[in-house]
Amino acid sequence: MNLNDVKIRGNAYSYNEFIQQVKKLFDQKQVTGSEQSETKLEATKINIQRFDRIYKTTVLSEELTQTIKSIKNPQVWYLIVEGWCGDCAQIVPVVAKISEVNPFIELKMVIRDENPEFMDSYLTNGGRSVPKLVCYDKQTGNEVAQWGPRPQKIQEKVKALKTSNPEIGHDEFVLNVHTWYAQDKTQSIQNDFINLFS
Repeated sequence: MNLNDVKIRGNAYSYNEFIQQVKKLFDQKQVTGSEQSETKLEATKINIQRFDRIYKTTVLSEELTQTIKSIKNPQVWYLIVEGWCGDCAQIVPVVAKISEVNPFIELKMVIRDENPEFMDSYLTNGGRSVPKLVCYDKQTGNEVAQWGPRPQKIQEKVKALKTSNPEIGHDEFVLNVHTWYAQDKTQSIQNDFINLFS
């Protein structure tokens, strides 16, 4: 897809605007997206704390910082997200930090359920998995990179877990995934982005 073909419905948020929107909706007992539920409301409550903590504690490696600084053409990064999504809470603050390294990068966050056409251009194994990052060159409009929905190393662990334990319950699955993220301390996503932009 070319940047000129991207049609965003609703808002395209900066990172801070997205966080404020998630908090505002939560205060109204609502969540991002089209499906409202107590489960998603509870997940959003946890995520608000995660977004904040991960943003504050993420330290980018020197190698990643230099790799991102080496981008010399203006780019727009579209990050497709939902505020209740556990993977988004682990990843979105890190992508925000990475984008801040280089003034040539403009990060725009869009809500998945508000943008089904855009999302459906970037499915993962046929599913609308988020977060999904798509990067475009602002001058040519060409796509330069895409990434997501999880760091490759963690995605491999997820696949292995589902293969070895196909009957795993949702809560146990989520606990495993968040434990991996905590142990990983953003290293896998940082390595992915070094490879993506080297």
